[in-house]
Amino acid sequence: MKINISFFFLILILFNSCANNSEEKSLGVSPLNQAEDKMVKQMISETDSLLVDMRKRRVFTSNTQREQAVLRESMTMIKNSLVKIVAGNSAKSSFRTLVTYVKKFEAIYLNLRDDAKISYYKKRLYQLIEKIAARLNLDVDNFAWILYETRFSELSPFSTFSTGGDWINDWSLGASYARVRGSGNKSWLISPLLDLSEVNQAAFKIHHLVSVDDDSRSDIPFDRTKIIKHAFKAYVSVDYISGEPEEANWQELKLSGFPSGVDFHAKWSDEIDLSQFKDKNVSIALVYDMDDDILGRHYVSWQVNRFQLIGAGPSFSYRSRPVKTYPYQDKFQKSNLGLNKSLPTTTAVEWEDFGFSGTEMAKIESSVLGTKTWLMSPKIKLDVKNPVLKLKEVVRNYIPGSLQVKISTDYDGGDPLESNWKSFEHIPSNVSQGSDNWENFNALEIDLSSYAGSEIVIGFLYLNDSGERTAWEIDELTIDGEGEALEVTELAISYERDDGIDDIEGVSIFSEYEFSEGLTPFATKRLQQTSADFSEVERNGQKYVEISGFKEKKDGKTRLISTKIKLGHKQNFFKLTQSINHYEAAAKKESFLKVILKSISSEKEYLVEAKRTPFGTNWDQVESEWVRISDDLKGKEIQVIFEYRCDKSRNIYPSWNLINYALGEK
Repeated sequence: MKINISFFFLILILFNSCANNSEEKSLGVSPLNQAEDKMVKQMISETDSLLVDMRKRRVFTSNTQREQAVLRESMTMIKNSLVKIVAGNSAKSSFRTLVTYVKKFEAIYLNLRDDAKISYYKKRLYQLIEKIAARLNLDVDNFAWILYETRFSELSPFSTFSTGGDWINDWSLGASYARVRGSGNKSWLISPLLDLSEVNQAAFKIHHLVSVDDDSRSDIPFDRTKIIKHAFKAYVSVDYISGEPEEANWQELKLSGFPSGVDFHAKWSDEIDLSQFKDKNVSIALVYDMDDDILGRHYVSWQVNRFQLIGAGPSFSYRSRPVKTYPYQDKFQKSNLGLNKSLPTTTAVEWEDFGFSGTEMAKIESSVLGTKTWLMSPKIKLDVKNPVLKLKEVVRNYIPGSLQVKISTDYDGGDPLESNWKSFEHIPSNVSQGSDNWENFNALEIDLSSYAGSEIVIGFLYLNDSGERTAWEIDELTIDGEGEALEVTELAISYERDDGIDDIEGVSIFSEYEFSEGLTPFATKRLQQTSADFSEVERNGQKYVEISGFKEKKDGKTRLISTKIKLGHKQNFFKLTQSINHYEAAAKKESFLKVILKSISSEKEYLVEAKRTPFGTNWDQVESEWVRISDDLKGKEIQVIFEYRCDKSRNIYPSWNLINYALGEK
C-alpha cells in the first residue's frame, strides 16, 4: 500500500511539472498562426540564402575573418531559433536566443554594398520579432535593437549650421560619410526630431574617425589630447525646433570611445544613454568646435560614417525639420557660374565654377601680379523688407583689401569703372592674414535695407597686387528678408578686356616645328649632372615635349637646342605654344624658363620675351603673339634654345610643356 501511494504522488508531481513547463517542453505545436508561420519559414529560407552567398563569397568579403565568423554564427543561430519557434520547441527561450544573435549580427559594420542588400532583410526580421513577441505574450519593450540608422549618403534629414565650414556629405572608397574640418569653426550636425515617446532603453552611437595633426605655424602649441577633449562634442535638446541652434537649450552628453586622431582608423563610440528623455521629442547634435583662441590653428577634421539610434519598443518615428527658404540664394551648383559672370579687366585670370568634397563654389586663384577680376551677380530686385546679405566664403593667403564686396544700382554690363559702387566689410577679424591655410568662414552680414525696392548687382572684386598666390571662394550667397522670392535678371556683359598686345598680321612662316614629332632633331645639354631631362609624352591623345624636375627632385639647368635655322633678311618674328604649371613667385621672377635665340657666328644669345604667356598655375595651352626678333640676327644662322631650371634647395620645380614653335618674316 505504501508503494502504491508513493507511486501516485510521484506521477502527480511529474504531471504538474510538465504542465508548468509545457511551453518549454512542448513539441510539434507551433504557437504562431498560419500567416506568421509562413513569414517565419520565408525568413528561414532567406537566412539560408545569405549563408550560401557568404560561403560563395558574394557578401561580407570586405569584413575581417573574425567579423565573418560572428556573422556566420549569428545567421546560423537566427535560423536555428526560427526553426525551433515554428516547431513549437521551447519557443520563449528560442525567441530570446533569436534576439541575442540579431543584436550580434547588427553590431558588425558592413560596407555600403552589403548593407544595401542586408537592410531589407533586417527590417523584415525586426517586424517578425515584434509579431512573435506579441504571439508569445512577451514584452517587446525588453528587447532593444537599431530603430534608426543613417550612413549619410546625403546629409538630409540631418541639418547643419556653422560659423565657418558646414558639415558636408562626401564619398570615399565606395562609402559615404558626413565630414567637417577647419580652425576657428563651430559647426553643428543636428538630427531630425526623434520621437522617443514609445521607446525604452534609448541610446545612440556613431561610427567615426578624427584627424588631428600639428601645424607648426600656429601661435598656440599643438596638444592632441586637449583638442580631442574640447573640439568634438555631443548634445541633446528637447526644445530645439529649427533655425539657429544657439538659441535653444542643449545638454552636453558624454561622448566616449574616440579614435586615436593619429591614423585614419574609424571606430564605434560607446553607446550614449538617452533613457532620461523617454516620452520626449529630442534633437541630437554633434558639434565640432575648433576654437582657435583656445586650441590653436591646426589640421583637424571629424568624419562620421554612421549614426544609430538604439532602443526597445513597438514603434519609432522621426520628423524632418522644415527647410527654410530665402528670397534669394545661390549655392553655385549650376555650370559656368549659373547667372553670375566672370569679368577680368587686366589679366585673363577668371572666376570659375569649382567642386570640392561635395561642395560647389565660385573660385578664383592666382599669383599673376596686377590681376583685377570681377564676379558679377545677376540683377536682383530687392522687393523685401529688412534685406540682409549673407555669404559663406573660403580664403587662402588673405591680404587685406584684396577681396572686395561691392554693390551697384547702375551697373549694366559695361566697364565696371564707369558705374558707381559701394564697398562693404565682409571679412571677420579672426581670419588670418598671409596664412597659406584654407580658411572657411561666415562673412560679416551686410545690411541691404538702404537698397530695399532697388535693383542691385553684387560685385566680388579680386585683386592681386603682390604676385603671391592667393585664393577666394564663394560657397553660398544668400539674401534673407521678409517677402517672396526675388526677381532676378541675367546681366548681358558688353565689356571686353584689352590685353594691350598688338597681334601682327601678314607674317610668312619659313620654319616651324611640332613637338608631337619628338626630340630627334634636338640636342640636350645638361648644365649640371643633377639637372632634369626633356622627354616625349602623350596624354589625352596629344603628344608633346615635357620637362619637370619634381618627381626625382632634380637640381640645375637643362637646355634643349634646335638644329641651325637661317633667318630671313626682312623683319623676323618668333611664336611659341606652350603650357606651364607650378611657375610662380620666385620661379617666375627669376625666369626659371627661358626661350633663347643664339647666333651661330657670334655665339651671342638673345632672350625672347613674349607678353602672352600661360599663367603658370594650370595646364592651359597658350599661343604667344608674334615676338619681334632683334635686327642683329637678320639673315643669320641661329639655334632656338629652351632653357629649364629647377632648384632643389628651395623646392622649386616648374613644369613645362612645349607644343610647337614657328619663325616667320614680314
